[in-house]
Amino acid sequence: AEITAYNPVNRFAYSVNGVKRTLDCIDMRNLENGATVAALAGTQLKAAQLAENTGSGFVYGDLTSVAVSPDGKTLAAAMQDADYTKSGCVLFFDCHEDGSLTYSGMVVTGVQPDMVVFSEDGTTVLTADEGEPRQGYTAPDAVGPKGSVTVIDAATKNAVAVLNIRTRQIESIFSLGFEGHSIVAIDLN
Repeated sequence: AEITAYNPVNRFAYSVNGVKRTLDCIDMRNLENGATVAALAGTQLKAAQLAENTGSGFVYGDLTSVAVSPDGKTLAAAMQDADYTKSGCVLFFDCHEDGSLTYSGMVVTGVQPDMVVFSEDGTTVLTADEGEPRQGYTAPDAVGPKGSVTVIDAATKNAVAVLNIRTRQIESIFSLGFEGHSIVAIDLN
């Protein structure tokens, strides 16, 4: 476990486990009753498998960060691609009262997202995309991907903006497409 986010609404902690490729969901509700650390076992969600099964071509490299929205309803988890020069992603989940998570979508980020955070009002998700060469900067064949910040509209998960940190300007916005629900019947209740 590396990065952990606590959800005060359902009183669960969510932790990234890069080695096991999972999000660990840890029940913290019994702390007042003297629960020991050993008793704080949780369930594991196979997050890497979800990302790889989206059909996007994403290949799991590392699960790096997790954050819970201020209202406790949404969890975001950042993942890096196995190819350190390719875009990473953020997986979104709905948080339930019993601590379980339901996958709700994936958004492509910049290269190597290493931190994910919600804005204070919960409307925006940001990732810090580190873009570091894995062989180090002095290796003869080192490729130094560009670092970036990904800005995601948390309500719609409708686009990725490329922010030039030097000029402090948004250089471009990429649509993530759309999904037509007129073909497949769904229940929106």
